[in-house]
Amino acid sequence: HGFSGFFNFATLRKLQPSTRYYYRCGCDLHLSEEYDFVTPPSAGTTHTNWSFIAFGDLGTGEPPA
Repeated sequence: HGFSGFFNFATLRKLQPSTRYYYRCGCDLHLSEEYDFVTPPSAGTTHTNWSFIAFGDLGTGEPPA
């Protein structure tokens, strides 16, 4: 099995602290549902614990039998 598809990357710059951003994945008529994330608060605020995780599935494998 070879991979036939695309890898997409995005770099987000100049995001504001404690701000909700919305995004969709895909192209043309094949767009995902809308997702969102909130940026961490400014440095020095009382909310210093922040983490982020991203996950993707290329969908290139066969489902288990």
